[in-house]
Amino acid sequence: MQHNHSSAPRSVRIGGVTKEDLLKGLAEAHVEINAAGHLLFADERFCTAEKPQWLSVTQVSVASLGLEQGGVMAQVMSAAEVHGLSPCPLELAPHLRLQFAEQEDGATGLCITKNTAPAGSLTVISVPLSSDDEVPKGFYLRRIDGKRWLRGYTSCARHVWQPEDQLLFLAAESAILQMDVPRDRMREQTVRRITEMDTNRRNALMRLSALPMVLAGPAAAEDAKTAAPFLVPNSASYDRQFHIELTSDRNDETQPIVDEAPNVRIVETNSRRVLAEFPFAADTASDMQPLRYKIAVHWASDSAAVAMVFSERHYSHLRVYQQIRENGMPTKFAESKIPDTAKIIQAMVPMFKEFRSRWHHHVVGWSGQRTLIFTAGADAITEPRPNGSIEFDGWYQFTVGFEDGGIPIIRRVQLPDEV
Repeated sequence: MQHNHSSAPRSVRIGGVTKEDLLKGLAEAHVEINAAGHLLFADERFCTAEKPQWLSVTQVSVASLGLEQGGVMAQVMSAAEVHGLSPCPLELAPHLRLQFAEQEDGATGLCITKNTAPAGSLTVISVPLSSDDEVPKGFYLRRIDGKRWLRGYTSCARHVWQPEDQLLFLAAESAILQMDVPRDRMREQTVRRITEMDTNRRNALMRLSALPMVLAGPAAAEDAKTAAPFLVPNSASYDRQFHIELTSDRNDETQPIVDEAPNVRIVETNSRRVLAEFPFAADTASDMQPLRYKIAVHWASDSAAVAMVFSERHYSHLRVYQQIRENGMPTKFAESKIPDTAKIIQAMVPMFKEFRSRWHHHVVGWSGQRTLIFTAGADAITEPRPNGSIEFDGWYQFTVGFEDGGIPIIRRVQLPDEV
């Protein structure tokens, strides 16, 4: 049976209120919350942004990500990364519930569902607070018999999301805008100010701006091609203190590929201090897509560590950096070398012969502040086994602890379907 899905807003205003204020607002709006939703609100790891900001979001189906038969969350996240989409902050769902009053009713005349996303529901994808299956993974929005619901949900790594399931991500062009005026008005003001500036000042603002905007005229277009550095989309830390940028990049897919790799910078946003700088960690010429869209950034909740996945055609590469502080102030970010996952997986594949010519990392998320969960691997070829097969699924999930200044410690290695 096909179900119609009302579209969520394209931008959502979050921040500026506490969890208690959010709960009060939801109650005043007569929004129902299930037990799992209240558990999420009660979790101390669920924090809200101090300042108001607007985030661009995109609603997609699992099928539209290229998973026409559905897929588990690791596959959904990998497919989303290819499209430049990333998880939302956890607090976005309650704010969206208050701002999305037009959601269609998804229960009338339909059967009760179990272990699958309910009809008419919209799941807001966020980084889980914990890898524990008993801890709710996030929120979904639903309207039942005219009542608006904000519902928490639990899910394991083996759960298959169906092709028609509706998901909400941060959009590729998501701009994080701290403001007290409407988004459209801010964009109009910014475009007007830039248009009035001389060329040098216009270039400077374009280098620092996270706003996706089009300037009128050929001169403005040429300026946009040469502007640098380039902000990596969705790269701001949770407290908005840091972001990731590239020293150079193609403006769009029509420009020629540059073989020389740009540098990646971890920048303190307010002061513009560069706290780490290193070469782009993947092949720059694997396709025509601008390189800033090939970096998926995952910050720890306290913004003291960041994991970055660099993608190319058949490979992706994981880098982890931790904050170094002196006298209570951040002075730099230093790389923490992840364990050699290929050697570990090779030792676990029976009768191993070789890996196929590709390798991928995918970050599931941070559990707490210093434990990173990620998958790594590739399809492997083995010596002929008793059943005659030479194919082996060489994908494993790693749980790695990154202690302050210490060597990363592997705490757990398991098949994804064992999670």
